[in-house]
Amino acid sequence: GVAFGVKPGDSRFEELRDAFLAHYEAGLLNSTQPFEGVDTLLQGLERSHTPWGIVTNKATRFTRPLVAGLGLAQRAAVVVCGDTTPHSKPHPEPLLHAARAMNVPPESVVYVGGADHYLYALDPTTGATVWRSVVGGTDSHYYNWSSPTVVNGRIYMGVAITCDVPFTNGVEAFDQHTGNLLARWYIAGPTGLGAAVYTSAAVASDGSVFVTTGDDNGGSTQDAESVVKLRGTDLTRL
Repeated sequence: GVAFGVKPGDSRFEELRDAFLAHYEAGLLNSTQPFEGVDTLLQGLERSHTPWGIVTNKATRFTRPLVAGLGLAQRAAVVVCGDTTPHSKPHPEPLLHAARAMNVPPESVVYVGGADHYLYALDPTTGATVWRSVVGGTDSHYYNWSSPTVVNGRIYMGVAITCDVPFTNGVEAFDQHTGNLLARWYIAGPTGLGAAVYTSAAVASDGSVFVTTGDDNGGSTQDAESVVKLRGTDLTRL
């Protein structure tokens, strides 16, 4: 009602709200489609037999026909709407509800790349640190630009620095449960200066790891501004 200068509690608010929602419902599928790349991601999850679900604040009235119209209803393991539980996001209950429906332990660990060079495993209920491991190094140039990619008991993190200063950049793999460093790939070797990996790794159904690299500012010509394929077990370049 803001466009009409009407706020909740005003006499015309409910009338205008209901009219808006009716128009919205009538055109749910007029031009709605998943973001580019989302279906490719979902297909990859399905090929690896990884269940996925939808948690939204949209009411059931709109969510169910929308999900069905996009062909996702039979593919999603669970669909949690804004009125499925007594609370909506950002309250944790919708996510906990989805976890229970998918038989995923809600006490599972949360993994976060911190700005202090460390990869953290956190208890989701208390925020307590389960373990932490340094990514790349503790030199002030290093930053965790990428998000953790967790697959098959491993966590893959890009090694990057500030604004493409040539450094010993690449990818590191950590044990999901202990934080131990399992493997490392350097773009230009362990003592060479290479481009940074700012984005998160992508893992194919066969376990191969794909990363994109940035500009190396002339530090080297090896694998800069490229998509690189690595073996998931030991990060050997393929």
